[in-house]
Amino acid sequence: MWYFDTKFEADCVSVCRIYRNHGSGLSKGVGNVLFKDVHVAREAVRLSEAGLLELYDRKLDLKFLAERNRTTHKADSRLKLQDCVIHIGSMKAEENMVSYAQFQSPLDLEVDKERQTVSLYFSSRKKQNQFKMEFRAHDSFRLRVLHDDRSHNKELRGFLIQIKQIPPYLFYRRKESDVTGDKYAEMLSQVLVTKKDSNCDLDSSDWSRTTDFTGKFLIGQAFAYMVDINGLDKRQEARLIEILNLRENLEHERTFLVERGIPYAISQEVVPIIRSEKLQKYPIHLDLTFKLNYLIQHGKLNATTFDEECVKLVIRGSEGHVRTALQTISQLPPEHDVLNSRTLLMSALEQAKLQFPNPPDLTPPGQGRAWIYRLLITPTKAYCMEPEVESSNRVIRLYEKHAENFLRVNFVDEDLCPLNGTSLVSALNTSYSPLYRRIQKVLKEGFTIGNKRYEFLAFSASQLRDGQLWMFAEVMLNGKPQITADILRADMGDFSQIRNVAKCAARMGQCFSSSRKTLTVLPLQLKKIQDIFVTTGDVKYCFSDGIGKISVDFARKVAATCGCEPGKVPSAFQIRYGGYKGVVAIDPSASNSFNLYLRPSMRKFGSAHFGLEVLEWTHLLPCYLNRQAISLLSTLGVKDKVFMDLQDQMVLKWCKAVNDETLATKLLLETVSNSMALKLLNCGFTFECEPLLRRLMLAYMHAQLNDIRTRARIFVPEGRMLMGCLDETGILEYGQAFVKISSNAEEMKSNTVSTVRVIQGEIIVLKNPCLHPGDVRVLQCVNVPQLQHMVDCIVFPRRGPRPHPNECSGSDLDGDMYLVSWNHSLLPTEVEAPMNYESPAAVVLNRGVTIEVLVLSKLFPLLHRLYTRKSPRNSPE
Repeated sequence: MWYFDTKFEADCVSVCRIYRNHGSGLSKGVGNVLFKDVHVAREAVRLSEAGLLELYDRKLDLKFLAERNRTTHKADSRLKLQDCVIHIGSMKAEENMVSYAQFQSPLDLEVDKERQTVSLYFSSRKKQNQFKMEFRAHDSFRLRVLHDDRSHNKELRGFLIQIKQIPPYLFYRRKESDVTGDKYAEMLSQVLVTKKDSNCDLDSSDWSRTTDFTGKFLIGQAFAYMVDINGLDKRQEARLIEILNLRENLEHERTFLVERGIPYAISQEVVPIIRSEKLQKYPIHLDLTFKLNYLIQHGKLNATTFDEECVKLVIRGSEGHVRTALQTISQLPPEHDVLNSRTLLMSALEQAKLQFPNPPDLTPPGQGRAWIYRLLITPTKAYCMEPEVESSNRVIRLYEKHAENFLRVNFVDEDLCPLNGTSLVSALNTSYSPLYRRIQKVLKEGFTIGNKRYEFLAFSASQLRDGQLWMFAEVMLNGKPQITADILRADMGDFSQIRNVAKCAARMGQCFSSSRKTLTVLPLQLKKIQDIFVTTGDVKYCFSDGIGKISVDFARKVAATCGCEPGKVPSAFQIRYGGYKGVVAIDPSASNSFNLYLRPSMRKFGSAHFGLEVLEWTHLLPCYLNRQAISLLSTLGVKDKVFMDLQDQMVLKWCKAVNDETLATKLLLETVSNSMALKLLNCGFTFECEPLLRRLMLAYMHAQLNDIRTRARIFVPEGRMLMGCLDETGILEYGQAFVKISSNAEEMKSNTVSTVRVIQGEIIVLKNPCLHPGDVRVLQCVNVPQLQHMVDCIVFPRRGPRPHPNECSGSDLDGDMYLVSWNHSLLPTEVEAPMNYESPAAVVLNRGVTIEVLVLSKLFPLLHRLYTRKSPRNSPE
């Protein structure tokens, strides 16, 4: 809109809509512009036809669309069908459909050729609700017109929509208000009222997203939707065919059979999961169960024809051959015929036996890692994903023999993208939508996959941001539960003293942080030291919030366990120890009689776990600006040309690096030091002799350029991302800092810099997320001989009116990473006072937090974090 405002007159456009591709978010290159003044619109079209309108060096092609054409566009793409039966089911053969449910109702058909969608509008049996099924283009659904082969004139019988994987988006509209008085719904509606689903019908804003309305969880397991129509005349038939000709390749079917059948999946909230007593009775490996469900859920195997003979092939075959066969089926092209599951499975098994007479077993995950099973839950369906090898955590290590009983669940939309916020409330913003209640029901009741019954366990802080959580399948012994989710939570630690729901959830999640197991620290090897407090006015600040100390000798042992280079000991480690969390930094003056020196601010709950777990340690990390940092620095007086120059330098380097091995090596050492491309370059490969190397470099370049486009992520050579630490010596004054960094490969090759160097002079310090101009701090870097052991971290003073970390977005020293730059062109011309980040009093219960309260009360903050922007300081500490 700003483009037209600058070209014509201010505020000349009322609506500007750009169509984007689902998933990638990239523009389709088309859109609609609604001008407030018709004269301005005519002038825009005239300039466009003359080739005088350009945006980003591309000519704009504007076509004037009269108001009457725009208002009648939707009417031209709609058709009302009176006598209809909607069949919901799956294909048994090319000309045979199994119908699980039938709905008889008048139907409105709408086809949007611009968005490539087909929508069906109909009423429920009791006519209290109206429903909308919207088939979207990202599934590449198949449309077929069906003719009655028995009639003399081959008259039109109806049409068939055959999906590949993604079910239709479901909406509903009630004739009466659905106010429930839910206080959480009112809170959520206030937060999300401005975020509308851009894909909803613009003139139907009262539609709300819903889940399966069949009552038997049929939408998630259906792959075909047939509309059987009676009483159409020739004119209506021609009109229907014209509307359905969405992609100019409409198929016509002369012979088609519909037979009634029963659903193939377990009747539960999470579908489709294969319902077979034999699969549950015989102990086949869990990854085979997940793989079978994965193939059926993604349309690679036809569940309708997956009969008992197919089950026998899976049970009786060797695990290796079955695993190989299922992997072969998953890699078949989309156009391959998958309707006959038995033939497909037998062929793949024969091929696997010939190719691998002695197939290998499932590869062990390796030290400190585990196979993690995943499940994606959409509003109507679930997808069993193949297990991935990931870093382990404390809970999985404690129950390593039962690692496959852990399941990571993620709530997403039908296209597997994050859910839109307004999908969780009704159209009137007066209650939660069925999508919200579906999530709540999954957490409360759990679900079954194979012979395992999963129930809610907990979630970590990082999972909460990504919309994920942990579930656990109880371990049975002689028909009785031996290990349950309750037992696991009891083994994590003692949370009975925590009376705040949000804080209790965060403390449980502390045990699920991905970490490395190192050494055991007995209570006698631990010394508790006091926090450092300063009172300014009425506020008491903790300067040592989240940081302790580690002895030099023990730090060497921990570094060796973490796999650090011989002779290189990090200056600080981010750790978990029992109920403690935070950072421990090396202090040469600390006695080796104790291994760890921990403060009360690091203790979050009681635990009898004495293993030291390391999450991260100080090392060289490149510095990148983002959109928030650029906005704040620009507000504080930094010229836009500074950011443009940094961006141009970055783009130019990457464009040259795809043809220059030397420059590519330097660039990868700066940015992606653990990449496969760098390993190939170090082994002597060139772009000419190894095509894979060039493709990898192009992939890295496109990723970097995409980050610039979407996140304004610009590399700053004169900067680092550094872990925050505390000046235990007390030498630094307020407004000062100590920064000693490792030089990167390019800096070391220019003979002007040594391996490590101390930064002196003014620096900018900020921490993401940063939303207030006062979050950008300008500090004076000084050289302190007593702090020379602190490398690749920023050391803050322990004195002053307020801790500098607290001034930066209200952060602390428990592992937060700070953006530090000594580039003088990035220094702001003015500095704002820091914002007050004092937290309000927490809501405290008069009893302990139970798992029922945790699931119900914590659900709102979970969804709030999922679908709204995270504030700088909204995680409980």
